[in-house]
Amino acid sequence: MEQTLTPSVISGIFAICLYLFAVLTSLISLKSSSNRHLGLNLMTIAAVVTHGFYLYLTIDTQEQQNLNLFNMMGLTNWLAMIILLLNAFKREVTLMIVVIGSFAAMSVLLGLTYSKENTMQLGGQWASLVHIFAAIIATGFLLLAAIQAILVIIADRQLRSHPTHLPSFFPPLQSLESFLFQLLVMGFALMSLALVIALFYLDTAISHQPIHKSVLSTLAWVVFAVLLIGHRWRGWRGRQAAHWTLGGFTLLCIGYFGSKLVIELILN
Repeated sequence: MEQTLTPSVISGIFAICLYLFAVLTSLISLKSSSNRHLGLNLMTIAAVVTHGFYLYLTIDTQEQQNLNLFNMMGLTNWLAMIILLLNAFKREVTLMIVVIGSFAAMSVLLGLTYSKENTMQLGGQWASLVHIFAAIIATGFLLLAAIQAILVIIADRQLRSHPTHLPSFFPPLQSLESFLFQLLVMGFALMSLALVIALFYLDTAISHQPIHKSVLSTLAWVVFAVLLIGHRWRGWRGRQAAHWTLGGFTLLCIGYFGSKLVIELILN
């Protein structure tokens, strides 16, 4: 699709290039055990800043907000990258920056390719703003939890079959599990806030949403609630916790992003 070189397109192209360089430098750093925390470098920070500027230009348009599928995907990945950068001061997150940085670059590319608008007026609507931001930030935390769950499964499988074959850049399994549940708690708390706001202040808006979106989002919340209760009272961890995390995140993705995909790209 032909694109005019507007500020949003230019910033999007720069964001993609910076993310690719950030991913490349992070991959190189993973091979050197002496280069720790190189995921937190100027290239990664520049990519996140440029991506944020691109999202500002594409979402906030003429007193309305463009909340289309790829803008929301990009916003989720952008928030996930910010969470990783904040955690890079105290833990090794380079591998996750490689994954999420790749997702972020892809979301920008798709946003530039399929620039369909889905606008709504959020000015002065505090309940809608709180609901949307809580839901998107929660999704960012839960996206990281899902990636962390995959790493837990890989590490657990490797330790069971070939204990000495686990790559040196993999954090210890205990550290992976600890970070997983920190992400789950934050994501679940924000997801609960979004659902409470929706139930008590946005009942009219909910009635216009596809029923399967509400059902799947609620089921995802239940899955995460059961997982956290099971971890607290039954000691669930390792592969069991990872599988529950992936199940809950899959329901959440199908409910939200799947609905937007069908409505914006297939039905229209």
